[in-house]
Amino acid sequence: MKKNKGENVVINNLIKLLIIFVGLVLQVMLLFFLYGATSRLVEYANIVFEVVKIVLVIYIIYKPQNDAYKIIWIILILFVPVLGFIAYLLWGNNKISKRLKAKISAFDDEIGYLFSDYDDILNRINDSSRKKEARYLSNVTNYGVYCSDGVDYFSTGEEYYRSLKESLIRAKKYILMEFFIVSDGMMWKEIYEILKSKSSEGVDIYLIYDSLGSLFKKPSHFHDDLNKINVKYLSFNPLIPLVRSYINYRNHRKIVVVDGLVAYTGGINIGDEYINLKSRVGYWKDCGIRVTGECVKSFVAIFFEIWNISKEYKNFAGLLDGVCSDKNGDGFIIPYSDQSSNRNNPSENTYINIINNAKGYVYIMTPYLILDSEIESALVNASLSGIDVRIVTPFIPDKKLVNACTKSFYGRLLEAGIKIYEYKPGFVHSKVIVSDDCVANVGTVNFDFRSFYLNYECGVWIYNTGEEIKIRDDILNTIDNSFMIELETWKKRKVGIKILEAILRVISPLL
Repeated sequence: MKKNKGENVVINNLIKLLIIFVGLVLQVMLLFFLYGATSRLVEYANIVFEVVKIVLVIYIIYKPQNDAYKIIWIILILFVPVLGFIAYLLWGNNKISKRLKAKISAFDDEIGYLFSDYDDILNRINDSSRKKEARYLSNVTNYGVYCSDGVDYFSTGEEYYRSLKESLIRAKKYILMEFFIVSDGMMWKEIYEILKSKSSEGVDIYLIYDSLGSLFKKPSHFHDDLNKINVKYLSFNPLIPLVRSYINYRNHRKIVVVDGLVAYTGGINIGDEYINLKSRVGYWKDCGIRVTGECVKSFVAIFFEIWNISKEYKNFAGLLDGVCSDKNGDGFIIPYSDQSSNRNNPSENTYINIINNAKGYVYIMTPYLILDSEIESALVNASLSGIDVRIVTPFIPDKKLVNACTKSFYGRLLEAGIKIYEYKPGFVHSKVIVSDDCVANVGTVNFDFRSFYLNYECGVWIYNTGEEIKIRDDILNTIDNSFMIELETWKKRKVGIKILEAILRVISPLL
């Protein structure tokens, strides 16, 4: 069995390190060349360098990106121009092609038509603040607001997987699966056997996986095995050609839809560590959510958003025929997607809205805590306003440098009275926020720059469904198995650790 390192994108890091090394070598070679060159040539070269740097810095300043993201690129370009320029072309310039923009725009128009006119449901939300949350999220993503017909929260990957297998086994028409990681192991072998059986019964099966997330992890002869059982598949954003900035955008979503009747999302990929069949980081604490009813059609559309911009067009309207409708539920739900091309940053702003509208408490679980000024200020302001803010992060990290960067953000939060806990039994991979026993968000979105600004992500916003209490209790139970970080203890970190954290915080938008 292949060794799976979970969601540790080690291959991506190796590629980055290799290109950074090449950039540094070129930078040094250039310096040596100029050192031995004539004074006039050096003068001309310096003029060219300064002009290029000024033009590129102005270009970055005027791009619609987060300010922290801009600053780190400007620093790199000013101090190590060759390396900074190469790195920016590969990872910093989040410009997408006109062809892809046109596809995304066409798809947005299509789903805007499918998911329009939900004012009657919105007007049934009594809390004006939560109504504005829902209206905002629906407006910026084009996905509808639904009455809750069925929501189930799973506090472990094992619970989630048991339910998922039952739904797959009951499939009659189609199965849609989308994962960041598909890894060899018992979990995949069991799923493959179910898919094989369902395919023989005439069930249509579609699979999307991220090419980088699954690199060197997916089973041997993966595509051949899928072709044998007639699974239509898409490897998202392949690494060839390597030299393009779009390589930095990954499909981080985890979605399963069965027959338009039930949909799943959360932190769980296909890999044995997610269901604790094996682990190198202690107990893997994850979570997921299952929804039924009319809201499932949003997940069908989210799946084909990627499929239709990356592969041949699939008219998915016919797949919505069996979706049940229930407009009489007491709770409300919005499944949604997010991607770098959406400048409204719906995932981050949904988190911020939940925090800003809190009246009593906000509880968060996240594997990474790499914050920009907007969400950091929202958390601090909430705590200073008397809101009980608690955050759970891992004690045993999957990525040591990212975990060190996470810790670098503890200081201001602790000083504002926010309670931070580290989950002692292992690694927290859950991405969940809950507030006031009435509103929550569960999905694939980490509290970091990559999820907020680069990745394709998805989530489920829920209000007054009853599952919010279960989510609250799950976080409180997790806190019972965690230890609280004390401000005075945190301040006594070794000098070397403080220096490392300070450096990592500066470059945190790139992690």
